[in-house]
Formats: sequence, C-alpha cells, structure tokens
Amino acid sequence: MRTLLALSFSFILVTSSFAQDSKAEKSDAAKPAVCEGQCPIATGLKALPQMHYKVNGKLIDGCIKCATAASKESGKPIMYVVGKKEFEAEGKAKMELLTATENMVKAFATPHKCEVSQTTIIGGKKCSCPVEAAERTKLVSTAISKVKMNFKVGEKTCDCPVKAAELAKTSGQAKEFVVGETCTACETTAKLELARAQYKAALEALAKLEKK
Repeated sequence: MRTLLALSFSFILVTSSFAQDSKAEKSDAAKPAVCEGQCPIATGLKALPQMHYKVNGKLIDGCIKCATAASKESGKPIMYVVGKKEFEAEGKAKMELLTATENMVKAFATPHKCEVSQTTIIGGKKCSCPVEAAERTKLVSTAISKVKMNFKVGEKTCDCPVKAAELAKTSGQAKEFVVGETCTACETTAKLELARAQYKAALEALAKLEKK
C-alpha cells in the first residue's frame, strides 16, 4: 500500500503541469477503476485534461446540461473552457482538449532523464536505477501500443483506415470510429477516447507492477 501511495503522489507531481482544471467528459476510458483504499489508477485518471463551461462569466464544472440551462435562462452563450483557454465553438475546444490529453499521455510515457542526478522520471515515478527505468518504459509503451482504434462501416469492422474508407465509398454508409465500447462518427471524439484509454492501460500496467 505504501508503494501504491508513493506512485500516486509522484504521479501527481509529474503530471500536474499537463492537467487542466476541469471535469472530464464521461466515457468508459475515463471511468475510475474500482480499488480498495486510495487507488493510483483513479487518482491518475482525475489528472486528465478536462472541459469546463462558462455562462455569463460563471464557471460550470463539467455539466453541459447545467450550462445549457444557464444559457437559456440568462440568454448568454456557452463558452467552452479548457485549461486557461476559452472558446466560443465547441469543436475548437474539443480539439484543444485532445491536444492537451495527447501531450499529457506522451509526456507520461516518455522517459525524462536528469543528467545531474542521473535519475529518470517515467510513468509518474523517479527512478534512480536505469534497469528499473527501462522496465517501466517498456511496460508503459507495451500497454499503450495494445490499445488501438478500429473502424466500423455498417455491420463490417476492420482495423485499417484505408480499408474502412473503401468500404464506406463502396457501400455508401458512414465510417465510424471504435475505441473499446465507444463508437462514434466524430474522429476528434474517437482520438480523445483513444488517448484516455491508452493512458488508463498504462496506469493499470504500472499498478500491477507495483503489486509484485
């Protein structure tokens, strides 16, 4: 348990600069895993970049229904907030959220070596042993690589975007993006789900490693 708490604490220190101060859109990829006590997976997922809403200058945490109601009552438009940036268009805000999320996952999975202390930060932990750093780097990379995006056209599914485009052209049906149990026609949403799912997979792999 002390090891898990240490992982959780160090993870927060490393990723805090990448996290946005808001609540995530609900998705299977971002749902905290169920653990006893303080769970490093749940803690890690809370640090993911998220979206807020603002109406008439008032910040509304992660509830689009509340923002819509406030907008209707006040007659003021909804502003979409990601980190310190505000957007009038939801699409632009979602792109900003995607970029922030992908950057965070990349930073989490990339080893950062300090030439002075000869320590390496990887997967939210500072490693003084190069063997341990290499092991964690490989573990995170493998976990992330296993989470992929698939495509669906009608009743047919595939893992190749080119083939999916051909199926869509031939059948006249729309191409959909599939990540886990999420199926959407929006590529931005799919990429966001993919980044979240990959991040969660890395956290789960590291949690198993710490239990050994």
